[in-house]
Amino acid sequence: MDVELNGRVVAITGAARGIGLATAQHLVRAGAKVALGDVDEQAVQSAAAQFGDSAIGHVVDVRDGDSFREFLDAAVSEFGALDVLVNNAGIMPVGPFLDESAEDARRMFDVNVHGVLTGMKLAVPLIAHRPGARIVNIASYAGKLAVPGEVSYAGTKAAVIAISAGARWELEPKGIGVTAVMPTFTNTELIAGTAPVKTIVPIEPDDVALAILDSIRTGQDEVYVPKSLKPVGAAFNLIPRRLRQRLYHRMGLDRAFIQVDRDQRKVYSDRIDALR
Repeated sequence: MDVELNGRVVAITGAARGIGLATAQHLVRAGAKVALGDVDEQAVQSAAAQFGDSAIGHVVDVRDGDSFREFLDAAVSEFGALDVLVNNAGIMPVGPFLDESAEDARRMFDVNVHGVLTGMKLAVPLIAHRPGARIVNIASYAGKLAVPGEVSYAGTKAAVIAISAGARWELEPKGIGVTAVMPTFTNTELIAGTAPVKTIVPIEPDDVALAILDSIRTGQDEVYVPKSLKPVGAAFNLIPRRLRQRLYHRMGLDRAFIQVDRDQRKVYSDRIDALR
């Protein structure tokens, strides 16, 4: 399977910055038409403006079904069809599990999980049986490796991985592929102020974007970024838990999301706190 990206219509949530914006940039270079959606209206309109007639910007709150429907309808209205949905929008409050408020946990699941479910359900009737139809869900390697300080976040991403697996089977008769993308630490605002981890160098949004494009072209089910995550993670899982935790402690994985510089993280924290 090798899907041509030229002329494809792709809708991306969380597209005003980071992985979403990088994906839009690479898609437009490949000849695709892109609908950028984001809760930050000013930022998404500014992001879309750089692509001229190849893109539109539209405000979307993925927690709101009507808002999501309007976003996808705008893509179809502007470009005549929809071929691919990239569910990229997500938030990552971090810190000790017992300090997390019920409101923060609910908000995270509303955006990261229910937003994905809503988008998938709305996109299916629009893309069913179109050549190369695909839903790409941006999960995280956190869904495979949960560590202190991001307990709920890891739970949301594990849910996205499971949702993608189940939907992949169910939607196949409709000609729709479903991809789960699992990046490691990515150099976006989501990791601002977190403590460094030994041996792990954050990847760039471009790395994830190129993996997303490759998954659309080739129809991959699960994508690890970088690819080495899959065998390394599998090897670590063969190690007894307590030994594995000692190794992670030496790397600093048990402190990365606990010993956080709140000043460095303030811009991002303030923005996601506004999602009330």
